[in-house]
Amino acid sequence: MGTYALLVMSLILSSALIVLGLFHIESPGIIYFSSLGASVALLSFALLLYAVKVISYLRLQFSSKRSFVSSSIDILADLRFATLLMIVIGLLSMLGSTYVPQRQSIGFYLDRFGFEKGIL
Repeated sequence: MGTYALLVMSLILSSALIVLGLFHIESPGIIYFSSLGASVALLSFALLLYAVKVISYLRLQFSSKRSFVSSSIDILADLRFATLLMIVIGLLSMLGSTYVPQRQSIGFYLDRFGFEKGIL
């Protein structure tokens, strides 16, 4: 398994366990916390491996004779970057829609989040 696949899978696993613990388990026990700790450790390891790989890739990209703009465009156009960005946006959207109750009256949002945030 490549470092990118390990990073994506550990990110999804950690996010799922966090959402499960925050919103679906009333009293998490030792099994939940040990699985959460293992998934966070796996995520940290995958993130470290991927960061080392990205740093070496960036060093190679920017040490070539190409311009900074051309190298930056190549990095932003990479499919792996786009995939990781979409997964992060999806996970944050899932957390936001789970955390903020949907289809409530305006008064509920005003009471819970205040006038400034409740009007949005």
